[in-house]
Amino acid sequence: MHPRLKAKIPKMLEWMNTEADWYIWMDSSIRLNDGIDLPKAVMQISQGKPLCLFRHSAHSSIQQEAQVVQQAMLQGLTYHLNRYSGEPLASQVENYLSDQSFKDNKLFEMTFFAYHRSGAPLMQEWFMHNCLWSIEDQISFPYVLHKSGLEYSCFEGSVCKNEYFTWDWQAREKSLLRHQAT
Repeated sequence: MHPRLKAKIPKMLEWMNTEADWYIWMDSSIRLNDGIDLPKAVMQISQGKPLCLFRHSAHSSIQQEAQVVQQAMLQGLTYHLNRYSGEPLASQVENYLSDQSFKDNKLFEMTFFAYHRSGAPLMQEWFMHNCLWSIEDQISFPYVLHKSGLEYSCFEGSVCKNEYFTWDWQAREKSLLRHQAT
């Protein structure tokens, strides 16, 4: 199993190992702001819906996301080459777009999200798409969400700028460099 895929097990399948009503995923680049009661915030934002997401701050479709990743690889950007080289992103997107019921008009930042345990089937299907297609989980998520029909709510702002936490890109970069060194 690809090491990047192994890392998705706690991200997508934590409900298999821990019984809880809600699950919150925060990448290592997330730093909670002082005084934030995150469970309370999730309950307020969810508005009774089983999934809380951030819309993507730069792109609005899986097609755009795939193009950006592919362009970065063509430019030889190490970050993207190390993560996505050999992944069938174009075929994956083509497959999703061939489903006439799917409208490619949503993209989410999967750095931070929360879901109720009733969302476990969505998470399992999302993991399967990462196994079958590519580990670029932002591309598979909107399609899997569409197919599930699960309702969701969105946090105000973006992962980069919101009232709940600070996104520390430098911490993420340092983590990646440590991982590449091992």
